[in-house]
Amino acid sequence: QTFLVFAVAGICVSALTTNSFDLKAAMLFACPAAAVTVVRLLMGDTEINIAMGFMVVLLLAFMAAVGLRRNRVVRDNVALRRDDAVQVQALQRSHQQLHRAEQLAHVGSFDWDPVSGDLQWSDEHFRLWGLEPGTTVPTYALFEQGVHPQDRARQQAMQQAALRGECPYDCTYRVCWPGGEVHTVHGRSEVLFNAAGQAERVLGTVQDITAIQRAREALGTSEFVVNSLNDMVSMVDRDCIYRMVNDAWCRSTGLTREQVIGRLAPDVLPDVVTRERLVALRECVESGE
Repeated sequence: QTFLVFAVAGICVSALTTNSFDLKAAMLFACPAAAVTVVRLLMGDTEINIAMGFMVVLLLAFMAAVGLRRNRVVRDNVALRRDDAVQVQALQRSHQQLHRAEQLAHVGSFDWDPVSGDLQWSDEHFRLWGLEPGTTVPTYALFEQGVHPQDRARQQAMQQAALRGECPYDCTYRVCWPGGEVHTVHGRSEVLFNAAGQAERVLGTVQDITAIQRAREALGTSEFVVNSLNDMVSMVDRDCIYRMVNDAWCRSTGLTREQVIGRLAPDVLPDVVTRERLVALRECVESGE
């Protein structure tokens, strides 16, 4: 009988402690099983039975309190893990959005420790150097190797000046891809200094501006050709606002580009651009003829 009493008590205690994550189910199992044994002991006619009954009651009460505390700990841990999982998912979404934004804007980012030499590139930074992400370990030598030889000295000089705290790093240079293609990039970075004034971390971005650079060069060529003409040439938009005038136009009117660009034609030349001419000019712009 003593063996059965403590066996049942041990099973109930184990249920309350090991299954504390579901305390309700453990209590529904332990209480009925222990109640029968406790009632049988308390109804006994010997002092030993009564003492054993009270011992079982006290033991179950103590273990129920322990189980309740463990239940709270388990629930808190589950809640913390759930919050961590939500934060991890949010962080993953944020990283995915950042990678997508970098890819769309052709912007790469980097994190460089100039003391240890540790360098980290984003996926788009690898692509801006003509490399597949993760195919190689980024190093400063790899970065330097990608910079066009004619731009390397200028880029390094600006970088060293930024590391000394003399000026912010803002540099446009060319990058040579392994396949022979040449791209133009614009790099910017922020240098973090320690208490001693030494550079300990560099955070920055690199953007591919090859298309913009080519458009600027084409625009510069067009402006050169237009300014070489002796005839007056001007361009207005559909709102009759001046967008371009050549040198011959400025010489003939005596006005500078600063006085003309961005202003309405009637305001610039009120005696020349009459109402009839303004109507004809708008019809010409709208028709494209």
